[in-house]
Amino acid sequence: MIFSDLFLWTAQICYLLCLIPQILINKKQRSGKGVSQLLLFGYLNGYLCWFYYIFFFNLPFAYKLLVPPQMIATGLLIWHRVYYDKEWLAGFLYAINIAFFIALFPFVKSNPHVWGSAMGWASLVWASVNLLPQVIKIHMEKSVVGFSFSFVLFNLLATSAEALGAFFCGLPIQSLLSGIRGILFCLVFIVQFILYRE
Repeated sequence: MIFSDLFLWTAQICYLLCLIPQILINKKQRSGKGVSQLLLFGYLNGYLCWFYYIFFFNLPFAYKLLVPPQMIATGLLIWHRVYYDKEWLAGFLYAINIAFFIALFPFVKSNPHVWGSAMGWASLVWASVNLLPQVIKIHMEKSVVGFSFSFVLFNLLATSAEALGAFFCGLPIQSLLSGIRGILFCLVFIVQFILYRE
């Protein structure tokens, strides 16, 4: 049990650490355009669904402790994109998006097992597609400028640990599939960094 818990803690710490280098790059460049707007939208919705899944499906403490800071870090990346790049309409749409998830709270609380599971699947759907816009952006621009390689490395560590932790802890299948899809995306990013690094 201690061994499997170690995978879960490693995954959640690395998910947080993968966001920090990107925050620093955005701050240094005073721009958030190195990250796809659709990636940010997918991350936000994935985390909002994940938040309900974790707390209402009673996942291990590592998730409960570290997912909220991950959500805050994602919010900071969104703020960079809105503030530095003056994308105020996008900021308004993000605010509506967050308000919608807050409004869902009474429904989720009324039947936490059903809603928790549904949010787990919704999070998996978001997670399955949220990195795709970044892959497409890099391919179209033939450039990885503004996108942190540390994001990819920490994400690869996180998703690998998540898949192993989910397997050994017997977590719901959503957690295992989320880890596997993340590994595949990170491998694509590594190839893109090899091809397009300037």
